Amino acid sequence: MTRRDVERIATATQHGQKEFSYALEGHFPYERRMRMIRGRCVFLKGSECSVYRIRPLICRFYPFSLIPFAEREFRITFDPACSGIGKGIARDERFFAGLVGLARRELSR
Repeated sequence: MTRRDVERIATATQHGQKEFSYALEGHFPYERRMRMIRGRCVFLKGSECSVYRIRPLICRFYPFSLIPFAEREFRITFDPACSGIGKGIARDERFFAGLVGLARRELSR
């Protein structure tokens, strides 16, 4: 999660960052990783995300992810293990430009 993700979730949930995440190094722009309980995100309640409206950037991107390529440049990849790949609506360049724009805004705060 980005620093802003952690701040937003901590404020909204009144949980300390260490309660729901742990430090992550070498994965810019992500500084922390969400804690899991039995392989499930701590904010997953049944089959629904309890922090959906304020979910982290990485969750907004999933099954896609930003991989640092050069200074402040990224490549977009996807998780081939995601069962939704190839299903649903096709995403175009505008969709991905919107995700990258979101990431830039998130990281510039």
